[in-house]
Amino acid sequence: MSLTRILAIIFLLLAIGGSLVGYNQANPNAFSLGDYLVTLYAQLSTELIGIAVTVLVIDYLNEKREERRLRWQLIHELGSRNNDIADRAAYELRERGWLMDGSLQNADLHNADLSHANLANANLCHANLHGATLSHAELQNANLSETDLKGVNFTGANLQKADLRHSNITAEQLAQAYSLEGALLPDGVAVE
Repeated sequence: MSLTRILAIIFLLLAIGGSLVGYNQANPNAFSLGDYLVTLYAQLSTELIGIAVTVLVIDYLNEKREERRLRWQLIHELGSRNNDIADRAAYELRERGWLMDGSLQNADLHNADLSHANLANANLCHANLHGATLSHAELQNANLSETDLKGVNFTGANLQKADLRHSNITAEQLAQAYSLEGALLPDGVAVE
């Protein structure tokens, strides 16, 4: 038996003993098991409510911590040079709503292989995509404003209505894209 279990049993016995002593002091006449159990039940109900609330709060905090850990892991995997890993991460991030909620702002995705990835509507504002491969990626309506796009391969990428304002994308990179219709260029001009 573990030390934790032994201590728990000792504290349980002390609590029962303490409640018996307290009951006897509050009711010095005669000991009545029925009255004792009613009093104990009332006290335990209050304690159980407190325990339940504590367990729920701890569970909620653990769930949020696990969610943050998973989000960090998926963003890290999105930056992988292995396309299968990055593509699966993009899928998971999309399913959880983390592609669009700002979780990818300032993300370090340099040299990532995101070819064929579905990054439509992704918020990649201020992200580092330096040297990444985005060939044939779906980037329509993506926010790539103020993003480091130096050396990114956009061959066949769909950049329809993408926001490229204040990014460092070059004319050569723009020429690689499949579509730029409605995209906002680095100077703020929309492509017709």
